[in-house]
Amino acid sequence: MRASDADRGRTVELLAQAYADGRLTLTEHSDRIDAAWAAKTVGDLAPLTADLGPAPVAVPGVPAPAVVASPGDPLRVVQVFSSGVQHGDWLVPAQINAFVLFGSSRLDMRAAAFASLAVDVQVNVMFGGAELYVPAGVTVIDETLKLFGGVQMRGMGTAAPGAPVIRLKGFVLFGGVEVRGGDYKTLGQRLGFVR
Repeated sequence: MRASDADRGRTVELLAQAYADGRLTLTEHSDRIDAAWAAKTVGDLAPLTADLGPAPVAVPGVPAPAVVASPGDPLRVVQVFSSGVQHGDWLVPAQINAFVLFGSSRLDMRAAAFASLAVDVQVNVMFGGAELYVPAGVTVIDETLKLFGGVQMRGMGTAAPGAPVIRLKGFVLFGGVEVRGGDYKTLGQRLGFVR
């Protein structure tokens, strides 16, 4: 039987969870994700998760962010000579496209619900900056191209079973992207001046 986008999406979510659980390496995860999206039939999808077994139980004290069923529409963020913030209680879709030119953008996912366990963030930054705040337990994979720019990941902590995996894609040119995990603390927090 021909595979639908929903079939492929379910397989990608299982693979994202397996990667977050440490049951797949980065290379295995990337190869299987590519194969899942290229699958023509349901039979092509089955071998991609056959050796993974059941997902492990959650670790007490490390809650996984909420994941809802609807993937939602892609979020488009455009900041040209401006700045913007997305925060609070919102739905993180499976695809985010962010373009920053001579500006800044902050995506704060700490209080958000996730539409999918696999989130692709296409971030293109030129002469600007982007900040991504993620909840504790979320895994972020950096696949960006950097030219006179960079991506910094701070306070990422340990991946939680069942937590989303975010893949950063795109390019950073004369700019920067900072990813702050749930364990990130400011200098004031580390020194005990600020809670």
